Amino acid sequence: MNKKILDLLYRSFENTLTPRQRELLDSTLERSEELRQEQARTTAARQIITENSRVSFKPFFTERVMRRIQDLQKKLDPAFTFFESFVYMFRRVAFVGVIAVIVLFSVQLFYKDNETSEINETISKMTLDDVLSSAFSPSLEDIL
Repeated sequence: MNKKILDLLYRSFENTLTPRQRELLDSTLERSEELRQEQARTTAARQIITENSRVSFKPFFTERVMRRIQDLQKKLDPAFTFFESFVYMFRRVAFVGVIAVIVLFSVQLFYKDNETSEINETISKMTLDDVLSSAFSPSLEDIL
């Protein structure tokens, strides 16, 4: 099948042919069984597409589909719950860390002029365990 004629066939569905091109296509359609079959297949495909394009989805269809996909991932992926527990723990540690930094800065500002050396000694005696031990305190569950 000639590519130029096939192009004319496809353009004919959009009604963009000149009278001369239309005449050429009609004469070729009369002679070529293969071109007539292609025209029938294309016409059928266009009809199916236009019939199906009238169907519309209910509101919020994409949101419902995405919610189902996320729910399936949660059920099927055991690593998801594992990482979700890390996120939960990180919130507690980050919360306690922010509070510790705020307390340390406020103490430093409050006693800036007075007992700077005593505060520095107290802070230097604190260990990471002292600061982070409160992150695992059961009383923090109510706060978060």
